[in-house]
Amino acid sequence: MSIAAGIFLLFQVAGFISSLHAILNTRTSQGAIAWVVSLNTMPVIAVPAY
Repeated sequence: MSIAAGIFLLFQVAGFISSLHAILNTRTSQGAIAWVVSLNTMPVIAVPAY
C-alpha cells in the first residue's frame, strides 16, 4: 500500500467515526444529515472542517 492510499484510508475511517459523532451530537436533524453526507462523500475536505 502506498502512502497516499494509507492517508486516504485514514481519512475514510476518520470520516466514518466523525459521522457517528455528528449523528449523536448535532443539534438538528438537517445538520446531522449534512455532516454525515459530507463526511462520507468527501472526507479529505470535511474531516478537517469538522
